Amino acid sequence: MTTYHEDKQKCAVCRKKSIFMVLTSTNSFGPLDLDLRPAGQERHTISVRLQECEYCGYVNTSVAKLKANGHQFAFPKYCSELKCNSNSASAALNKWLKLKIGEEFVIHSFRHSFRDGLRSVNCPVEIIDSLGGWSLKGIGANYGSGYSVAAKFKWMEKMTKSRLLKNQDI
Repeated sequence: MTTYHEDKQKCAVCRKKSIFMVLTSTNSFGPLDLDLRPAGQERHTISVRLQECEYCGYVNTSVAKLKANGHQFAFPKYCSELKCNSNSASAALNKWLKLKIGEEFVIHSFRHSFRDGLRSVNCPVEIIDSLGGWSLKGIGANYGSGYSVAAKFKWMEKMTKSRLLKNQDI
């Protein structure tokens, strides 16, 4: 059984308070799916595992905490405010993939599959570009604060469900 409760938390960045649904407990029994997602009930809790401050857009497992590594970026070894070493990050991921699933896979092919998967569920191009880390096109792309984590998650979930249904038909 999965349980939740509401919790009011103060954002560690802008200091404003918001109410969030917080996961209290869930069932994690069962094997991982073939694509390494958590099993059953635990997988359906992913939408509440990240919190987004409605005022400043800060995202973390708890908006009350600053990022665990003390850095603005998830992978500070490869990215900073001054530069992004995407080739080095890609090489590190390729090395990891070869150890885990074999020589024939590279991160570049995952990016293509990822984009194709989002296209297959009619995801808007702006969201695809944002999720995939591709540069946004057009002047209007820089206006506003962009799509929320919840909106992006909705499209990721649609893509995942679509792929699962296709795999069942095989």
